Amino acid sequence: MEKTKILSGAFTVWQKSMFTRTSLTPLARELGVSKAAIYRYFPGKDSIIDTMEEYFAGKYRENTPRMLEVLEAKCLKEGIEGYTRELIAFLSGNPGFIRFFISRLYHQYRRETLPFWPIIEKEALLLQERFIATGFEKEESALCVRYFYTHVLSWAHLLTGNGLNETEVYGYVSVIATSFFEGFAPPGLPEVPYKTVEKEIRVLPEAFPEENRIINSLLAVVAKEGIEGASISRIAEEAGYSKSTLYSYFKNKNSMILSILKNHAEAVDRLYTRFCSGEYPVNETIYRLILLISRYLCQTPSFLVTLNWLRFQSPRSGNNSKGGMESLQDRLPRFVQVMKNRECRSFGLAPERLMGILWFQLIREIMDLYGNSAPGSTPQEKTVPLRTLQILFCEGLEGIERRHQ
Repeated sequence: MEKTKILSGAFTVWQKSMFTRTSLTPLARELGVSKAAIYRYFPGKDSIIDTMEEYFAGKYRENTPRMLEVLEAKCLKEGIEGYTRELIAFLSGNPGFIRFFISRLYHQYRRETLPFWPIIEKEALLLQERFIATGFEKEESALCVRYFYTHVLSWAHLLTGNGLNETEVYGYVSVIATSFFEGFAPPGLPEVPYKTVEKEIRVLPEAFPEENRIINSLLAVVAKEGIEGASISRIAEEAGYSKSTLYSYFKNKNSMILSILKNHAEAVDRLYTRFCSGEYPVNETIYRLILLISRYLCQTPSFLVTLNWLRFQSPRSGNNSKGGMESLQDRLPRFVQVMKNRECRSFGLAPERLMGILWFQLIREIMDLYGNSAPGSTPQEKTVPLRTLQILFCEGLEGIERRHQ
C-alpha cells in the first residue's frame, strides 16, 4: 500500500458518493485493506482530505498558464470556449476530480484555508474583467462568472452520472459552451413580467413538528463541518442524545434527510400548483420556479441542507431507493415536466438532467446568500441575482449582452 494509491482511492470514493471526515470505511472498502493499513500513512482522517486539497490544487496549478492564455483571446466567445475546453480537459485527465471541484466551489466560506482558492480566483477575476470590458456591470459580471463555473461542472457531473466516464465528457465541450451562450429556452419569447411575478409569489414556511431537536442538531453539525461531516455520532452529540435514542427516530442519516425531503417536497409541490402551473411562457415559468424555490429555501434551511446533500449522491445509491437528484425529481415530477412540455432546448439532455442543471445553479445562488448572512439569520432576498440567473439559464450569456446593446 502506497500513499498515492490511498489518495487515488479517496478521490474515487468522493466521486462515487463523497469521502467523509467521519469514516474511513468506504475508503478501506474501495482499496480492499483495513483502516489500520491506511493509518500507517496518514495520522488521521482530516490529514487525508488536507492532502487531497494540496494534490488537487497542485494539479490545477499546472494548467493555470494555459487557462489564463486562452481566457485572454481577443474574442470573448473564443476565450470562453477555449477555457471551457481546458476545464473539461483537466477533469477528463484526472478521474475523481469532478465532485471534488464542485464541493470546493461550494466552500467559499473556507476560501482562506483552501489552497485551491487563490488559483481559481485569479482566473475568475480575469473572466470577470472580460465581462466588464464587454459592458456588463460589476455585480452582474460576478454572477455570470459564478454561473459559468457551475454550468460547466454541473454538465460534467450530470453526464458522468448518466453513464459517461470523464474522458467521454470531453466530447461535449462544444455543447456545454453553446448552451452557456444561448441558454435553454427557445428564442422569441416575451419579456418576463418580473415585478408582477415578485409581487404575486408569497411563501410562508410550513411547520413540521417531527423536525424537532434532532433536525436542528443535524443543521448545526452541517453548518460547522459540512454535510460530509454530519455523522450520526456528531448529530447525537449536538442534540444531547445517545446514538441509540437517535436510532429510535431514524434508521440512519439517509432516512433522516429523506424524511426532510418528503415533507418539504410535498409543501413545495402545493406551492407549485398555486404559482407555477398556469399556461405561462417557459421563461416566465422558470422564473416563477426560481423565485418560489429561492423564497422557500431562505425560510427553511433544512430543505436547503437536503438539496445540498442530494447533489452529491450517486444516481442509484442506497438500499432499493433512488439517490441523487432522481430522488428529488421523483417527488417533484411537475418540475421536470416544465422542461419536457414547455419545449426547452435540451441539447441532448433528458428533462430530469436539464432540471438538474437549474437546481445546481439555484442551490449555489442560495448558498451564496447564506454565506453572506450572519449566522442564524434569514438571508435577505436580492431579486437582481435571481433575474440574472433566469436570463442566463433561458437566454444564455447572449441574453445579458442583448440587454446592454
